[in-house]
Amino acid sequence: MKMLKVFNPLSLFILLWLGLSFSYAQPFDLTGFWQNPGGSAIYRVRQIGNDVYWMVDGTAVGSYANVFFGQISGNTLTGTWVDLPGSPNLGGGNLSLQMQSNDYFIKVGESTLYAAQEWRRQGTSAGVSPSPQNTVPLKLYWNAQLEDNFSTPTAIGEQAALADGYQFVSIEGYVFPNQEPGTVPLKLYLNPQRGDYFTTATIEGERDALGSGYQFVRIEGYVFQTEQPGTVPLKLFWNGGRGDNFTISTSGGEQSALATGYQLVRIEGYIFP
Repeated sequence: MKMLKVFNPLSLFILLWLGLSFSYAQPFDLTGFWQNPGGSAIYRVRQIGNDVYWMVDGTAVGSYANVFFGQISGNTLTGTWVDLPGSPNLGGGNLSLQMQSNDYFIKVGESTLYAAQEWRRQGTSAGVSPSPQNTVPLKLYWNAQLEDNFSTPTAIGEQAALADGYQFVSIEGYVFPNQEPGTVPLKLYLNPQRGDYFTTATIEGERDALGSGYQFVRIEGYVFQTEQPGTVPLKLFWNGGRGDNFTISTSGGEQSALATGYQLVRIEGYIFP
């Protein structure tokens, strides 16, 4: 007499649970000592499952120190930070970070300003100095009627410039079309009243734009936040009489700006010449 095999739902549940456990295994292990390139603070990072904690270590009273708690989903870490007593200000906010590798992650979103942009595990060279390959030209256009300079590396920006009567002047350098380690977004703003395009990559530039009635248009590309081998400064000039922001990196562009009454405001970032 043949014995019938009895279906055991518990066995199926265990198999499914094991399969899910393996498929959702966390590929990152961030536990260790980390540093923000260009900064002196040490980040003590501890990961437990998908939960990540950090504390900024070794900062004197009067310097910023904070703690963070967040959770990993895929290659994104989102969470909340708060400053600790002894910091110049007691701020806080939300951060969205993207893991580029097990040794390197970058900031991709924030609710309030957090100075650091990237983190590298101590003792590694992750995220250093991408090459000028896969870059696109940052083109300068000029509209004589509006007395406006417009720097753009995108096809849509170029089409808009030509459609509005701008003329091509020069290639100011080369930027990344996609985010690379050590880079920050190059953002385009427009003031409809002035008819002025404003290309900026700094928090200060963004604040100035929004405070002066400019509207965000799009991210044009990505530039280095700090100087890298083989790069040149991307400089912002301003002419109050024209009401024009002028973002350039070539010596010819700088000479033209100074000769026509523009003043240097700041370095917005660094690009390949």
